[in-house]
Amino acid sequence: MSTFDPASLEQRIAQLETELNAPGLWDDQANAARVSAEHARVSRRLDGYRALQREYDDARELAEIDGGELDDEIAASLRPLRAELERLEEAALFDGEYDAGDAVVTLQSGTGGTDAQDWTEMMLRMYERWAATRGFDVELLEASPGEEAGLKSSTFTVGGENAYGILKAERGKHRLVRQSPYDAAHRRHTAFATVIVECQNERSQSANKQTAMRVLRARLVERAEEEREALLAKERGGSADTGFGGASIRSYYLHPTQLVKDTRTGYETGNAHGVLDGDLDPFIREYLLARAAGRIV
Repeated sequence: MSTFDPASLEQRIAQLETELNAPGLWDDQANAARVSAEHARVSRRLDGYRALQREYDDARELAEIDGGELDDEIAASLRPLRAELERLEEAALFDGEYDAGDAVVTLQSGTGGTDAQDWTEMMLRMYERWAATRGFDVELLEASPGEEAGLKSSTFTVGGENAYGILKAERGKHRLVRQSPYDAAHRRHTAFATVIVECQNERSQSANKQTAMRVLRARLVERAEEEREALLAKERGGSADTGFGGASIRSYYLHPTQLVKDTRTGYETGNAHGVLDGDLDPFIREYLLARAAGRIV
């Protein structure tokens, strides 16, 4: 079903309304909730498409009758249209069974000591600000403080349309390079933190916490095993991996220059502080488009 095919959206809404009006629908509450959520989601897409079409038609009519005097006003009216179009294009990229659902996100500090724990806390703030910008709900379930500063780990839920499908783009190891505020000599340090994203199907608070704790325990076991292997490698005279398993998906450079670069897509920006303040959508969008085009897995 295409986001930009209103006839297809209208047909799907009619099908869902038939299901919603069927006798005994709520005898199976899980299925009823799924149908209701899809109905709301598809209705929002259709409403968004129609609003976009109306605004585009208005801007086109104005451009046709204007002699160039209102070019700035027309250009300004098109900016929010482009932003909404990008949102609709993004919505069309989600076809996974659980993409539309909420997400449980776990951040785990990696190599880098206090800097890695500080980095984990910085990432929590980054995702909280990103979620607020998108109008998503965030519930912090767990935060384990570091020895000196920052966080060893944090687990939170993100609720909103396609939250899981979106946040899957962030799953992996994130690398920070900066002058360490915890180094008296202010030398350049590299720190790592890992993002783990799971789909959240349950609605109750207790179920949320159980899911979050299960994810966290799995990650802690994984990290303990990686640390053990790194120690054994060191004892044998080999070199240990500096980021706990695999390459980083994104690097954030704050020194000697500002740069954030996604290693999967090649997308980058020099506004590193903007990214840390939650401007993640360009990175997410590039990843989703690349995955949809088959350029990355």
